[in-house]
Amino acid sequence: MSIQRPIYNEDYSSHWPINVQGKTIIDIGADYGSTAYYFKRKGAVQVVCVEGNPRLYRQLQINMRLLPGCVAIYKNIKSPGDLAEVLAYTAETVKVDIEGAEKHLLEVDPGLLQQHYEWIIELHRNINRKAFIDYFRSVGFDTVKVFSWGIGLTVIHFVRHDVTGHSLTENLKHFVLLYSK
Repeated sequence: MSIQRPIYNEDYSSHWPINVQGKTIIDIGADYGSTAYYFKRKGAVQVVCVEGNPRLYRQLQINMRLLPGCVAIYKNIKSPGDLAEVLAYTAETVKVDIEGAEKHLLEVDPGLLQQHYEWIIELHRNINRKAFIDYFRSVGFDTVKVFSWGIGLTVIHFVRHDVTGHSLTENLKHFVLLYSK
């Protein structure tokens, strides 16, 4: 199965060190589905795979046929509005690896960020790590872990402090915005 190998030979267990058992994930920057395959293998119930590179997206569509519970969405993230469209999907966890476009998260309505209780974001070298941490803290998230990865990359894991450690089913009452979808 071609989707087993990570796109850049990354060690996903250390790069995306989150518990996805029983969770729904929005995978922004899904490449050809290698992260979706990893998340499904680790117990994710559903993965909404978002990819903006046309070549990777075509392969993602093919690979999603092999992964029940995964859906492929073509969306090139160029603005906060593009992120807002994607964040309207219901999920506990959001994984972001969008080659510098993660900067737009700082301009998204905080309510959209708070709809999801866990974030793991890869920041690229041109992004101010402190600004990200400060912003996510200001909108109700705790920083779980910060670590450097490879050539100028930083991965930050955030969890909403009011629902830490619970599943979406246990916390639906906290996700008021999800009911209006």
